[in-house]
Amino acid sequence: MTKDYDSLIKGYVHTLIVAGTSKMQIPNNEKLSLGIVQSFVVFQVFLMANKLINIEITVSDTNKV
Repeated sequence: MTKDYDSLIKGYVHTLIVAGTSKMQIPNNEKLSLGIVQSFVVFQVFLMANKLINIEITVSDTNKV
């Protein structure tokens, strides 16, 4: 996984390119907070042709609920 600054969106882009099973957890430590205060979170996913994908997204509030 790489984290690169994208000047077009004025933010960071996380890129994950693997051939097999992989996991991306942000932040790396479960005890830390990502600290998102915006009302929306957008995921843009580019899928290779004829490839299977399974995505799990877990979200909790400030109380870790």
